[in-house]
Amino acid sequence: MWAENFLTAASLSPTTAYSGRSQGRLGPMLRKVIASFATALMIAVAAVTPASAEIRNLQESPADQATMAGVPSNFDLLNVAYAEFSDNPDFHYFFLDFGSRVTAKQFDDARGSWAMVMIDVDGDNEEDYRIETGEETLVGNLTSPANVWDVKLDREVRGCSAGFYSDLANAAAWIGFRIPYNCLKLPRTVGIQGYSDFISDDDKSYDYAPDSSFFKVTHRLAANSTITNLAAPTIASETLYTVGSPGAAPADLVALSPSVLKSVVTVFCGQGLGTGWAARVSIPASVSSKGIKTFLVTNHHVIEDCIDSGEVTLTDVNGNDAVGFIASADEQNDLAGIYTSMSLPTLSFRGERPQQGWWVGVLGTPRGLDGYLTTGIVSKVVQDGSEFGVSASLNPGNSGGPIFDREGRVLGVATYKLVDSEGLGFARSTPLLCQNIIKCDSASPVWLTGLSQRPGQANPDPVGQGNTKVSTLPGFAAKSSKLNATQQNSINRLLVLNDWVAKFICTGVIAPNASSADKALARARAKAACDFALRRDPGLATFFQTKVSTSRSAAGKVLVTLKD
Repeated sequence: MWAENFLTAASLSPTTAYSGRSQGRLGPMLRKVIASFATALMIAVAAVTPASAEIRNLQESPADQATMAGVPSNFDLLNVAYAEFSDNPDFHYFFLDFGSRVTAKQFDDARGSWAMVMIDVDGDNEEDYRIETGEETLVGNLTSPANVWDVKLDREVRGCSAGFYSDLANAAAWIGFRIPYNCLKLPRTVGIQGYSDFISDDDKSYDYAPDSSFFKVTHRLAANSTITNLAAPTIASETLYTVGSPGAAPADLVALSPSVLKSVVTVFCGQGLGTGWAARVSIPASVSSKGIKTFLVTNHHVIEDCIDSGEVTLTDVNGNDAVGFIASADEQNDLAGIYTSMSLPTLSFRGERPQQGWWVGVLGTPRGLDGYLTTGIVSKVVQDGSEFGVSASLNPGNSGGPIFDREGRVLGVATYKLVDSEGLGFARSTPLLCQNIIKCDSASPVWLTGLSQRPGQANPDPVGQGNTKVSTLPGFAAKSSKLNATQQNSINRLLVLNDWVAKFICTGVIAPNASSADKALARARAKAACDFALRRDPGLATFFQTKVSTSRSAAGKVLVTLKD
């Protein structure tokens, strides 16, 4: 039995570059990238604060005065700092400043090296929470998952979306941590202390900053409160048309892909993350009055660890962060809905029912590559329409992301792939959203057939109006008129890749001196081919015939002619 890999995510953080004590100011803004993982796979990801972000609250501890012998300079803590940004008031940012530049393998060096920020919430000079680095290789300004630990209860804090990061390209001598404001519900004033450990089990190669006490910092910006009891959105009214040449690649993929990407976000939840996309729906007035502007769709398994808290963290393509409020969760269909105050362009998910052979694009963050596009075709649509397979590459990081057609309409939600397989990815179909995520009615189905062509729509297919296409079927067994699997697949492929066809003509080829038996066999073979095509597409006009050819190699074969 094939195992399934859910394409859920791991790790996080919008990174805001921190310059370190030696420069005394925040550095340039970084580009945000975020990754996902399949099942238990943890992957480094990246992040950015918006270019317009402004530091509204930077509090930096006094310089550390003591360092143990044997601690390398890149583990020598100089200070710990806390920062807030006007564009991201819902997040706490913490920074550790070291004596020299951070290295890629600093926390993945086979020594168990690690670092953390400790938080004292009750003023007793004892740690209550920890935000710890993971055993991850740092890459550029990519962000890796951080662990949030409740020291008193001795357990991981679930539902947080914390991460740590640096800026190796600019020789940064710091690491930063970010956690959502509502993750720990910290009091307005807390104490913080930094810690680094070069060799985890030697009990001597470590450093604190400050040396023996916690540095008091105060959260000053007003964070948004949790929004609950959100009514589900309703399906939007749209004028729908058939997709022109759905098997063909988009006329301008260079323009289409970034347009769709504007509607795509990364969804952070606990130690994992996935992708989401803005759906074209009608948001109830009772919800929009609370500042909600966008409804997002993702997978249930992306947000399942945050259902109790009701919140996730979102990051758009420009690196803007926002809190997302879980509005609906459908575990059986592996779908979920999220509301946010972030304003994003929406994607339509209604229209013509897709078929095998349709072109598709996929956007997500596979293996931590932000905004990565893969393309392929619809490989199979299951009979009940609940899901479909795609040949486009799906990898950890794609979970919850949109699978869209050549016009940018979302056909499904990237959900899983077969383990150790490529080109065997699967999506949950958008009609499933009507079961528990979006309110729909019978007058507005998600998938339809028999739609009319868009006014003025040109057919970009290379075989267009007034054209024909001729193909020779693979050979028959001697004296047989029964189609074999290879011949059936050949006809299937012709129908799928040439969706414009209206007439299907089958011609049995005979030699000039063919016997009556040869003529009858040729006619039977042609009829078998047309009958099969008609069963595959009852709307076809079919015609079978025989034709004399002087070519010895052609005699006994069947030619099929496709006409529009």
